[in-house]
Amino acid sequence: MPFKENQVVTIDFTLHDSDGNVLDTTAEDGPMSFLAGQEEILPALEAALADMAPQSTKKIVLKPEMAYGPYDPEEIHVIKRQELPDDIDIEVGVDLLAEADDEEEEAIPCYIRKIEGDEVTLDFNHPLAGMELHFEVKLLEVRDATAEELEHGHAHDASNHDHEE
Repeated sequence: MPFKENQVVTIDFTLHDSDGNVLDTTAEDGPMSFLAGQEEILPALEAALADMAPQSTKKIVLKPEMAYGPYDPEEIHVIKRQELPDDIDIEVGVDLLAEADDEEEEAIPCYIRKIEGDEVTLDFNHPLAGMELHFEVKLLEVRDATAEELEHGHAHDASNHDHEE
C-alpha cells in the first residue's frame, strides 16, 4: 500500500554513481526516516518509493534533471583568498554559505573546488549536479507521524532528531 503525505517513511539505501562508486549509504549510520510530502528527499526519489510495500527493495535510477540538475559551468566563481572570512578553513571540499546579494534572500551554499595561489574557486553547483544517481533502497517501515513531527515538519528518530529549544 503506498504511503501518504505526512507519514514517516524509514528506508535503508545505498547511492552509487554511474561507475558504481558508493556516494552515500545508510549501512554505517543506520536507516533514514523522512516525512513524506515535505521535500526532505528528492521529489523524484520519493515518488519512486511511494508504491513500495514495507520490507521490499527497489533499484531506482534518477537522471540529472530529476535529481540535482545539470552541471552549470557558469556557477563556478573565482575570488581572492582575502575575500573569505579569516575564521574558516580554506581547503578543497570545504562547504561554505555565501552571502546573498539581497538581505532578504537566504545564504547560498557552495564549496571550495580549487585553490591556486591567492585565488579560490567556489562551485555553486550541488556536488551531485550533472550525475545520474543509482539508488538501491529497502523500505523498512511506514507509520503515521506524531503531532510533534507534523509541527516540526520533519521525521524524528534516534539518528536525525536533535532540537535545541
